Amino acid sequence: MKKFFLPLMPFLLLMLLTACSSMEQKKAKFHTKGKALYEQGDYKRARLEFKNAIQIDPRFAEAFHMLGMVELKEGNFRPAYAAFSKAVQLNPELWEAQIRLGNLLLAGRKHEEALEKANLVLAAQPENEEAILLKGSAYLAAHQFKAVIDLLQQRLSKPEAFLLLAAAVARSDDAGRAEKLLLNGIEAHPHYAPLHLGLAQFYARAERLDEAEAALQRLISVAYEKMPYQFMLAKFYWDIKRAQAAEDLIGKILDADPQNKEARTAAARLYLDNQVPQKAIDLLENGIVLNPKAPELRILLGETYLKIRQTQKAIQTLEGCLKLNSDPADVNIIAAKNALARVYLFLRQTEKAQHYVEEVLKEKPGSIDAHFVKGRIGLARGDGDGAITEFRSVLSEKPDFIPAHVGLAKAHLTRKEVELALMTLKNALKNHPQDKDLRNELARVFALQHDYAAAEEQLQKVLESDRENIAAYINLGDLLAARGNVKPAEAIYRTAVEKLPENPLGYSRLSQFYEGRDKGAQALAVLEQGHRRNPASQLLIKTLVQAYIRAGQYDQALSAAQAAFQKSSEDAFACNLLGYVHMVRKEYAAAEKMIRRTIDLEPLSAAAHNNLIRLYLLQGKKDEAVAQLQETIFSKPDDGAAYLALGLLYQAEHNFPKAMEVYRSALMKQSEFHFAANNLAFLICESSADRKQLQEALSLAKRALALRPDDPAVLDTLGWVQYKMGHHEEALELIGQALEVAPEADIILYHMGMALFKTGRTEDARENLKKALSGRADFIGRPEAEAVLKSLL
Repeated sequence: MKKFFLPLMPFLLLMLLTACSSMEQKKAKFHTKGKALYEQGDYKRARLEFKNAIQIDPRFAEAFHMLGMVELKEGNFRPAYAAFSKAVQLNPELWEAQIRLGNLLLAGRKHEEALEKANLVLAAQPENEEAILLKGSAYLAAHQFKAVIDLLQQRLSKPEAFLLLAAAVARSDDAGRAEKLLLNGIEAHPHYAPLHLGLAQFYARAERLDEAEAALQRLISVAYEKMPYQFMLAKFYWDIKRAQAAEDLIGKILDADPQNKEARTAAARLYLDNQVPQKAIDLLENGIVLNPKAPELRILLGETYLKIRQTQKAIQTLEGCLKLNSDPADVNIIAAKNALARVYLFLRQTEKAQHYVEEVLKEKPGSIDAHFVKGRIGLARGDGDGAITEFRSVLSEKPDFIPAHVGLAKAHLTRKEVELALMTLKNALKNHPQDKDLRNELARVFALQHDYAAAEEQLQKVLESDRENIAAYINLGDLLAARGNVKPAEAIYRTAVEKLPENPLGYSRLSQFYEGRDKGAQALAVLEQGHRRNPASQLLIKTLVQAYIRAGQYDQALSAAQAAFQKSSEDAFACNLLGYVHMVRKEYAAAEKMIRRTIDLEPLSAAAHNNLIRLYLLQGKKDEAVAQLQETIFSKPDDGAAYLALGLLYQAEHNFPKAMEVYRSALMKQSEFHFAANNLAFLICESSADRKQLQEALSLAKRALALRPDDPAVLDTLGWVQYKMGHHEEALELIGQALEVAPEADIILYHMGMALFKTGRTEDARENLKKALSGRADFIGRPEAEAVLKSLL
């Protein structure tokens, strides 16, 4: 055997060396190709090349470094951190990777660890400019302003150094020197945009608005890519209440290049941010005509439809986007599916939302949007464990994403982990002390614990930073009123009216406050003042007319209703309001004429049908009305209005079995008749505590909500079904949403009071029940509301 083996040894050695050489060449080839693709911006293919190189050599530090660069470019921060960490573990002298790690640590608010990375690099390369800038940034994040100044004042070769030094000097209260540094930096680096933006921001903070505008205009004049900064100037105009200047500039940008998708998207977002959704829709629809295969425009249009609650249009638009590309991993297909998941979640159709989320995660497991929506799905289903997992996953990638912090706190609450919810919010506030959403949620959690002083403190801090936050005024006033602090509550409501005279909610809540304390004259005066300032507000005119009627001032009620009708004789709301006033005045012929006019304009108006039924009952014409409606249903079996009117008529006299029979018949004819589904769900849960029947009510209520997601009556019904099933936290969430839309609805206030009562919030329950009973309406459940309120007094 030996005489054959020995001659083979050189041959095997040669083969081994050749193979090693070949593998080295292959990994080098993959690495070189990956770098070329990276430079071209083809990050998806570059990633594959670097992974191929790593597969050949798992200790190839430079490939890990470049893989980290790819992930960084694509915004995948956790994979980027992992790749850079592996690179420096294999080769600690990859200084660029060390600096990239430091920057990621700094972004994660770990400034001490970032400083360690900077010092590590500077120990080997004392003049490494990137490491010096990292060190300066870490000092700035730690509020060590003198250290920043000492480090950088003799090292101003790079534009970033001017910016960091100016920020440190400004925070050391030397505004003059900070301004000079920014101007010197611009002179040395005229095309470095952040310096121009820093100067504009400096002037804006000092309320030197003309100079801020000039700084932005100079930036536009020198920038190679002007459009992003033109939109910054447009936003600036909007922020300083120069909306026309903003719109003129937007028009100029779009006229220069009508087919530019990025420009249209930016313009639409600016309109959305400033509460002008119809202009955003017009821009996007016109853009789709010019660019029919542009998915970005369709995705934003779908999201805009969702924002204004046109959910079916949102779904159609986004589903159309899915047809543009068959690649499930395409970035726009993933964005469209995430958007569809949000729409279906809004509609409470969690199974469909989950379907789209899982499709996204199959293609992109690290999708932050998908994990966030999945967390919200968990909240909607009461799955606190699942929600916590998802929100923590989001926060590991985006630690500054406030909605995920709020979501995580809510998830802890579903598990009755109040202390963990508080800790989550307090920790987030340490890094974001000015965030209103965090403080509002913290106030809510404190209130749940009956720690009203702490809740009040949080709401006061919201108002300190935002004097135009109507929700904070109302929540604070309600909190004070519930605690019996009447004068401070009144003062807060009055401040809301004074600070925000164009917002109807302040007047509405202040008048409610007075009504609940038998101060009808003062309530009426507030409503008259509010109506004068907001003549187009339906909430205020309706509340004002009702207040006149309660005060016995029927002529004033008629005048107010007639004035609303004369402004718009084709407006269903105005017609119905006038009909209601005629009915109260016992002018039955005039009342019927206006109410029927309302029904002609809006055949399925529940308010109008309710008024018509009351009119029949007041005149003793019930049997005549029933016969007429039954005849209509027989001759026109698809007439939804007739079913609605007949069902409401039976409801009005508490004949629930007959009403339920009518609604079931209606649903057999029209399965998407949301009024019938909603009213049937409500009557089922009022008539039975049987679990099986309550499940049917829940299914019906969800069907109604899918059809009318922003209807307060539908939100309230679903919340009430949840209450009846013992799901009190879910009930509070839904009924609270209903109250935001219809803050004076007696029955919704009653339902909110009962849900609060069941969760132990007796002071808030008492306040809501008092509001519910302050009117004279005989709503279903009034006796229970009176009994519970009596027990709380």
